[in-house]
Amino acid sequence: MKVTFSGSFTSVLGYTPATGEVIDGSVAKLTGGEDYKDVSVTTAGGAQGIVFVPRTHLVTGSDLTTPVLLEALVKRGGAGIAALDTIISAFGGIYFRYPNASNAVPQYGMFAYAAPYYDTSSTASTPVSTNAYDHLAMSYIPTADGGASLTVHINGCLQSDAIKIPKRSGVIENAVMFGNDVQVKNRGAKLVFAGVAVSTLTAAAEPQDFQLKAPECNPSAATLGLPGAMGEAIPLAQTVMVSGDLPGRIVEKSAYVIPSRSQYEWQAQGLTAFLHYGMNTFLNKEWSFGFEPASQFNPMDVDPDQWMKVLKRNGFKTAILVVKHHEGFVLFPSRYTRHSVKNSPWWTANADASGVNPKGNVVRQFVDAANANGMKVGFYVSPADGAQIKNAHGEAARQGEERFANGSAKKSVTIPTLVDGDNRTPIAARTTTLQADDYNAYFMNVLYELLTEYGPVGEVWFDGANPYGAEYAQNYQVKDWYALVRQLQPETVIAVNGPDVRWVGSESGAFRASEWSTHAFRGDPTELLKSDNLSGDSTDRALGSARAIGGADLPPEKKPTYLSWWPAEADVSIRPGWFWSAGQDSQVKSASKLFSLYEDSVGRNAVLLLNVPPNRSGKLADPDVIELDKFGSMVRAAYTNNLLTAKQSSPALDALVDGNPESDWTPGEKKTTGSVDLTSPAAITFNRVVLQENILKGQRIESVSVSARQADGTWKEVATAGAIGYKRIMPLDTTTTTAVRVTIKSARAQPYLGSVELYLNP
Repeated sequence: MKVTFSGSFTSVLGYTPATGEVIDGSVAKLTGGEDYKDVSVTTAGGAQGIVFVPRTHLVTGSDLTTPVLLEALVKRGGAGIAALDTIISAFGGIYFRYPNASNAVPQYGMFAYAAPYYDTSSTASTPVSTNAYDHLAMSYIPTADGGASLTVHINGCLQSDAIKIPKRSGVIENAVMFGNDVQVKNRGAKLVFAGVAVSTLTAAAEPQDFQLKAPECNPSAATLGLPGAMGEAIPLAQTVMVSGDLPGRIVEKSAYVIPSRSQYEWQAQGLTAFLHYGMNTFLNKEWSFGFEPASQFNPMDVDPDQWMKVLKRNGFKTAILVVKHHEGFVLFPSRYTRHSVKNSPWWTANADASGVNPKGNVVRQFVDAANANGMKVGFYVSPADGAQIKNAHGEAARQGEERFANGSAKKSVTIPTLVDGDNRTPIAARTTTLQADDYNAYFMNVLYELLTEYGPVGEVWFDGANPYGAEYAQNYQVKDWYALVRQLQPETVIAVNGPDVRWVGSESGAFRASEWSTHAFRGDPTELLKSDNLSGDSTDRALGSARAIGGADLPPEKKPTYLSWWPAEADVSIRPGWFWSAGQDSQVKSASKLFSLYEDSVGRNAVLLLNVPPNRSGKLADPDVIELDKFGSMVRAAYTNNLLTAKQSSPALDALVDGNPESDWTPGEKKTTGSVDLTSPAAITFNRVVLQENILKGQRIESVSVSARQADGTWKEVATAGAIGYKRIMPLDTTTTTAVRVTIKSARAQPYLGSVELYLNP
């Protein structure tokens, strides 16, 4: 079946195909109320949908034994999502739907009914668009062991997770539903369909198998034919101005944007740990709001040394502690608020005669443990602060000093602001005087304490979430915050709501087929307001692509004015929540899932920021440690032994196997394509290729392939990928050869390949 709705619904329900359309069976509206116009069908939710019943019965008993490909050209048709609103549902066991009302990113999966019941799913890389049609393709393949696999493409891009179930049974419908659930028929979604298709397969589908037209996954500038290319090199820089440039020239210039040394060293770490620990740990909540007294923070112990030992042995290089979350409770004895550990039982019950608790300062314990274990430290500091909101009439008492959104005017403030009993004597070079309101002055004083009293800080993380924004309007003086961090810790990267590192766009790990580190912005680059000035959407799956960065589809007032290096950090929690909860001990992500996240994040030019929340005993919980240790073992088993280390035929080729991505090979002056052959004196068996660009000369490679030499001397392509960046991991079927060929198929400028490594994942 292939329908693009250029035919007609000749009865209330039934559809008659136009020339070129194919229906081997029947296509119908589910209720008759679906709106058919402008060669599309709009479903309004509820019981509405489009149903296809194939003439040939594809279900044998209760078993779908036929490989099938399901496709749709679809966009959102209205606001509002309900739990389990369905986009595609087929044969009773295959689905693409919304998991709940608060999540606009769909999930795809399969289930089997007969005991034992299975339901396996994964999250799509992006929401369904509202103003452009997305191409969705689901490829179902029954396997010889009685199970099945499901792979999904969105707009030509293969999703990172293939779904597998160990058995298939209980399939009860010989039908495919678009816009509703094929069984329940009351899980309709508000959608517009411009085309639907169903076909049988012999193997998992690739884009060339699609019946409906799908876009190329992250097309290159050459493919797009963007105007304005000049081919002229420019000096390498962290920021490049593009105001007034045509799209083709902007894409060319993007090849000359490079990271700072701090950004480069940050990305080289690969794995960073997030430690959500604080008031919410003791409330069994994800968010609290500043009403909670400090007495509710009462751990039996706090053991950061255990945290660091677990993280260190499993490959993490930096740990970021949540020092202050949105409720405002602070994990060190700040001079500027009473809502801190200093007023908790944890502090007072263990204080000495002078009122000091040597173990009470959680931040100090955290930093000391990190230093002792050779780990770098980072601090998460939420700009939002419920404890500092002004107490309202009749409302339970907030725990802070009423600074947040209190309407105070800006006044001259010196940071640090000395208080009674303050024995600090800061030097002039480490102070700043500026205009600030009450809350911004408080926030910067807290930052000052963190950045001057705990040694080197590798990363400062400013969250963009604000649960109070709708009711309490507090202006954030982020430019002043950034300037203070730069003044006090110039080597620190400022992350997420900051100028050095960006949020990848999903809390499920990296998801783009090509992850770019150079991005386009509007405005003044000296203001460092990249989050506000991004010329695009941080959740867009095409972010950084040639069309996105060139601004070809943007109106004049939204055209980019500068390009800058802004690499991705993929944050995801080992548990469903960010803070520890005993009820989630059975829901810890498996080591194999963590390994997939690693390959899809670190292996796609991002840093994986994995949250591992300590429990109320002040330790990483046993279920988390068990899976982390298994994960660490999996990474070491897969990526310790590089099989391609033999000396090559020239120094230029040796640069690719010397383990240093800053030494490189290039196809030649001004060439943007080319191949390089690397050999081994003995046969190598491998199933992972790891490529690195020398990004100190820019991220340039748009697409690449790897081929293995066969016994007869011919070459067989074994892996392909899009952008490389700092690191690209390419999983492939196990291959044995004595030579590999890396082919750069397209690049934005003369590329510099820094490293080629081969590994065997057991």
